[in-house]
Amino acid sequence: MPQRSLNNFATSFLDAVSPSTTQFRIVRAAPGPLDLPLPDGDFFLLTAFRLVNGREVEHEVMRVNEVELTSTGAYTVTVQRAQERIGSPTTSTAYAYGVGDLLEARATAGTLDGMLQARDNLRTLADPDEALENLGAGVTGAAVLKAGNPAEARQILGVGSGGGSGTVDVDENGALVADGTVVAPAYLGVRTASQITAIHDAIAAGTATYPGGSELINDAGEVLTLRGVGTAARFTPTSSSEIQVQPIRSGNSTLIQADAGAVIPVSGAAALTVPTGLTGFSAQIVRHDVGTLTVQPAAGVTLFHAGASVGSLSVSQKGQWILIMPGSATNEYFLTRYTGA
Repeated sequence: MPQRSLNNFATSFLDAVSPSTTQFRIVRAAPGPLDLPLPDGDFFLLTAFRLVNGREVEHEVMRVNEVELTSTGAYTVTVQRAQERIGSPTTSTAYAYGVGDLLEARATAGTLDGMLQARDNLRTLADPDEALENLGAGVTGAAVLKAGNPAEARQILGVGSGGGSGTVDVDENGALVADGTVVAPAYLGVRTASQITAIHDAIAAGTATYPGGSELINDAGEVLTLRGVGTAARFTPTSSSEIQVQPIRSGNSTLIQADAGAVIPVSGAAALTVPTGLTGFSAQIVRHDVGTLTVQPAAGVTLFHAGASVGSLSVSQKGQWILIMPGSATNEYFLTRYTGA
């Protein structure tokens, strides 16, 4: 329920209100800043007061939860009364107001205290326990972490409710690490130019394997790090627990079921056609050298990229690749393109 802010907004009562009144009319100045509906759960604060001999008296902070434009000269507002203490350390007071008494959008102590809490949480992020306490105390179960207390927040982060330091970080591969344990792998994609070069060398040798996590391993046992695909199950071949890097191919060709789960390096200008009838098919097509590499559909196949159907998808520079993943229907495939940009 975010608090909205209004700049230089001032109005006056069109109705006399008692201390218990929660709905009344206020003057609308054209064009009215409150003409647009207030989203459900949002609110703003107005400070009401009376002028007596030019002096403001009987201040009251009201929380406005609903606004309705009832005519060209009025808003009907629904409010909660006496929201903050004014002039007393223990109580807040609702007052009676008459027609013509004033309301203004002003900064309040409650609003500023909320900003200080957010500042304090940022200030204490070096201490995970204190930062989590700030989150838990401030939102009681409805924050981004959906946590009502520090222990729950720690659990959601994968740290547990006790025992660890609470350290949450991102490692060099882009994975989320909590207390030294990878709790969320990174997305697929080569991270650095040196990694791309190492992968090319392994592909050229025709001996690299991709075990479905976040590493490419060549025949010398050297780990060539990729950003992982999330879970091995999303990129598992039909006949092997590993994803094989095929020998470099050239020229136009049509993919077959045996290509499923493979990394396929391609040399020279080439077009690879995705046919109908493949089952659970996924593959990574890698541009081995410079030249246009195109993935295109056969008749009856639909390819999607960036949320829209495409007639083909191409890359042209060494190290770029196209990932083919099965879609939601038979003969539909989602394409992801890595260009290094």
